[in-house]
Amino acid sequence: MHLAMKNKKIEVLILVIIGLLIIGSGLFVYFEVKTIFPNGGSNRVQELNWLLKNFGRTGTCILFTTIGGIFIYIGFRIKK
Repeated sequence: MHLAMKNKKIEVLILVIIGLLIIGSGLFVYFEVKTIFPNGGSNRVQELNWLLKNFGRTGTCILFTTIGGIFIYIGFRIKK
């Protein structure tokens, strides 16, 4: 994954920050989201409902943290 940046440090920093934000959103889902919102009009709410219904809170958190971990891993691989 190449972000077409000349400075590798900025590229690594951006990928690590994105990874940490995704992990943070996974932890938010695990600790704060307790219920499925039945009549969520927003597309994002409907997608979150689908994730919670199919994977549960723990599965959704694991999914998000895995994706965030991949971003962090890619960031540190680029650094080498």
